[in-house]
Amino acid sequence: MDLRTALRRGGSAGLRAAIAEALRIKPPRHGFSLDGSGGPAKAMISIGG
Repeated sequence: MDLRTALRRGGSAGLRAAIAEALRIKPPRHGFSLDGSGGPAKAMISIGG
């Protein structure tokens, strides 16, 4: 998401619109379930933890 361009083109209204669009196209979940299964199997070192 390029917030700098949104700010330069439309100020706070442009920023607001860019964030709204990003939220509109965002997937509803990240592949996780409530019981902790379903997410990708990754070691903490591979995700920066």
